[in-house]
Amino acid sequence: MKAGIAKLEAFHMTNQRRILDILWYEFVTNVEVATLSQLLSINEAISRRRHSLFGHVRRRDQAAPAHQALHLSVTSRQGSGQFGTWRSQPGRPRKCWVEQVTTSTGLSPSGARSVGREREKESLYLSLIILM
Repeated sequence: MKAGIAKLEAFHMTNQRRILDILWYEFVTNVEVATLSQLLSINEAISRRRHSLFGHVRRRDQAAPAHQALHLSVTSRQGSGQFGTWRSQPGRPRKCWVEQVTTSTGLSPSGARSVGREREKESLYLSLIILM
């Protein structure tokens, strides 16, 4: 995973240099390039989009298949029910999407779900205020 992120970051930086017309012999550091372009690092952009998608799925109607799949994934990761004994096939990524979100936020799976629930209440409250 880290090697993949490093390759993506190098690709991202190379393209920023091309867009800004910075040549290889000008000796401009990556920090200066990032400051000039005012773009997020690729790791930060991926993390934000992952969290955004997690919140979007969490706020969906509970009957939606995406919401049910998220609920199933969270309960299986907590080891409750029959799903705690399931194993992934060899060669597959060792971390699932829920584990990536909980690792980057520092919350447990159920804690991340409750944060999503609070966000849902705030969105409903704000939409009611706007409609008034």
